[in-house]
Amino acid sequence: NFLITHPITAISAKAEGADVQWIALLEKTYPYNFFSKVPKDQIKKVGIVRSGGSDHYVTLITLAALDIDPKNVELVQTSDAQGKVTMFKSGQLDAAGLNYQSVLELEKEIPSQYQNILKLAESPDSQVPTGVMTSAKFLSLEPKITEDFLKALITATIWAKNHPQETVLLLSKRNNTPQETTQRLFAE
Repeated sequence: NFLITHPITAISAKAEGADVQWIALLEKTYPYNFFSKVPKDQIKKVGIVRSGGSDHYVTLITLAALDIDPKNVELVQTSDAQGKVTMFKSGQLDAAGLNYQSVLELEKEIPSQYQNILKLAESPDSQVPTGVMTSAKFLSLEPKITEDFLKALITATIWAKNHPQETVLLLSKRNNTPQETTQRLFAE
């Protein structure tokens, strides 16, 4: 009944007639690293998961931060996040924004000069808010559940910030990634 997403997703859904209600704004972060197999002036094909979604929006911000005009690149829509990784690895894409789950796998395969050419967290003008939405109907029918969910989310966020080692262990286990990698990415 709840979705944690980017505001552009909520706006797009609302514009298409979906029953959505924005109920909370989270920190302005997005776990996004921009990888390229070619120098930035040779980037011609960039993968996105869905046109109009948060990945698309963050990719446009990233291109701007790299002084790349989106009109000069082809934004290739992929089936899903894993499809984007597959297309990137196979050479069908020159560049792609990837989440932390894909980073370790790709760092082993891509020459270091093209890895993480931009980490969005290092570009303060390019921070991307994330938030929580639900349906207006659910919100009106279940205000107590909504309130309890938001309280639990806040409590969990505070706990994670106050317990970084335990958080790293939980994320490593959940995402099946080495603790060292999770630690490095969590710190970013």
